[in-house]
Amino acid sequence: MGVAITYGFAPKHPFPAQVQDSKCAVRWLRAHAPQCKIDKEHIGAFGFSAGGNLACMLGATDGKEFKVSGGNAEQSDRVQAVVSFYGMLNLPEFDRCSKKMPGVESSMIGYSLTRYLGGSREQCGERYVKASPGSYVGKDTAPTFLVHGTEDKLVPISQSRDYEARLKKNGVDVTLLEVKGERHNFGGEAEQKALKAMFEFLDKRLKRRADAERTAGK
Repeated sequence: MGVAITYGFAPKHPFPAQVQDSKCAVRWLRAHAPQCKIDKEHIGAFGFSAGGNLACMLGATDGKEFKVSGGNAEQSDRVQAVVSFYGMLNLPEFDRCSKKMPGVESSMIGYSLTRYLGGSREQCGERYVKASPGSYVGKDTAPTFLVHGTEDKLVPISQSRDYEARLKKNGVDVTLLEVKGERHNFGGEAEQKALKAMFEFLDKRLKRRADAERTAGK
């Protein structure tokens, strides 16, 4: 079962509202697991680009880092697997890289980051660090599947490569699928192959216990 969530948008709702809203969604799903017919012990997060950032934030943090108000406080907001397609995973470095990009891309990224985080990196650098999944990686980070085009001109593939290295250093189960020749928001056959690999990854890590028991003849 897949669920598409929504969250508040900047600048009306600046960081960390998006992370907190995502965590609230996970808690709501756990609280309503019987009605939704899901296994609340096996929940994964999946996102593209900025959504990849939020998915990885869910996989690397819990309620201790981002206090969440609202209902279902008794439920955990952690996920058991993460998928990020060309996500922004180190925002200080992403901002630095953007300064070397052509004018349109550089301006777009700078504008988006400033609206999301309330100012430039020079003005509020701590928020750029706090909004980066890499800042929270540890041995308990959820298994992670990263997908990135090698010719991505908007979000450099170094974002996923560096995050993969950080996860490996902490002993986290991680796979990086580099899609040769593809840019940001790629589609077609390349996307279909990447999605197939993603589902194989998720199937191994989120398979319901009931399915496993049936397979074992229990």
